[in-house]
Amino acid sequence: MVMVEIDSNAILAEPLSSHKDTELTRSYRELMLRLKLAGIVPKKHVLDNEVSEAMKEIICTEYKMEMELVPPGCHRRNAAEVAIRNFKAHFLSVLVGVTDDFPLHLWDRFLPQAKLTINLLRQSNAIPPVSAYAHLSGPFDYNNMPLASMGCAAQIHEKTDKRGTWLYHSVDGWYLSTSSEHYRTHKCYVEETPSKHLSGTVQLQHKSITNPTISHADKIMAAIVDCTDALKNMGTKVGPVQLSQLNHLVNLTEKVARQYPSVFVKTTSNKHLPNSEGAQREY
Repeated sequence: MVMVEIDSNAILAEPLSSHKDTELTRSYRELMLRLKLAGIVPKKHVLDNEVSEAMKEIICTEYKMEMELVPPGCHRRNAAEVAIRNFKAHFLSVLVGVTDDFPLHLWDRFLPQAKLTINLLRQSNAIPPVSAYAHLSGPFDYNNMPLASMGCAAQIHEKTDKRGTWLYHSVDGWYLSTSSEHYRTHKCYVEETPSKHLSGTVQLQHKSITNPTISHADKIMAAIVDCTDALKNMGTKVGPVQLSQLNHLVNLTEKVARQYPSVFVKTTSNKHLPNSEGAQREY
């Protein structure tokens, strides 16, 4: 169930185990409780034409809101339809980033952090300078709740009272979300212990984040930049030793350029460097 609150522009979502009235009303009360905790008392509810009588009674009687149904097939009249589309796209981007061996039946464990991140990205309608999350919950403290890629593999530290004397200090698992009830604590899943696993020390195994690689071209260009900086700081005092080193550098650069022609681009310059024999070398 997805709900959007217009003033804050916040998207709220609650998982459903079925479409029965009891489950729908339970989820609806959870969403309304979230608004109540933020100090928001809605006065009007716009929803789809397909709604049960039990839901109508809760909206009008229990929460005393004005209810408006959109015409059948006219989704543009309901702002929640755009919110549903955006939340689907956001949640699919989360699911596509999990590791290949992640157990997908745990998808609902991503919802707390997925709702947090999407509202951090959305702008409040009533207070444009702040995010939808800040409108509902106040400024987000990243030091208190550090975020990471949901579903990535992780090494989870085991406390000394939870492991044997000769056991490893960490176990394999997956990162699920950050805990809103603890300070700098992560919720993880370990296959051997299916219960919720909380840990303050986690080593993420996301290849594109924790294991960056440097190509040969990057190394070459970095070396050339360093050499250029060194040449600029040499000043006017150039002796035989410096000239010999510069000649050696030029020879190495020409050799590398022949081996990796795609890395280098030919340029024309009017700068000249005298070699050790007094000849002029252009580059």
